[in-house]
Parts: sequence; C-alpha cells; structure tokens
Amino acid sequence: MSGGDLQETLKEASGLIHATPTGMAKLPGLPLPKEYLHKELWVAEIVYFRWRRSC
Repeated sequence: MSGGDLQETLKEASGLIHATPTGMAKLPGLPLPKEYLHKELWVAEIVYFRWRRSC
C-alpha cells in the first residue's frame, strides 16, 4: 500500500516489512514513530548488505 497517511494505514495493517538499513549500527533509530506500531502488527526485518570479496 502506498500514499496516504502512514499512521492511519498502519492502524488497519496486519504486517509491516522493514527493508531499510535504519536501526543498524551505522544508522540508529526507527524508520517511523514507535507509536505507529500496535500489538497485532507483525514486523519483518529484511536488510541486505552486499558481501565484498577481496581478490
């Protein structure tokens, strides 16, 4: 779902996929106000960092 008011959208949502590095060591914090979360909301953390090989 996109657009509209995020807080209102999350009130009706059953899940949230967080796919940014926010909250990691180099980018502390939350990607949205914690007040937007509710006890029925599941949250999935999917953060990708490319593995670098030295040749």
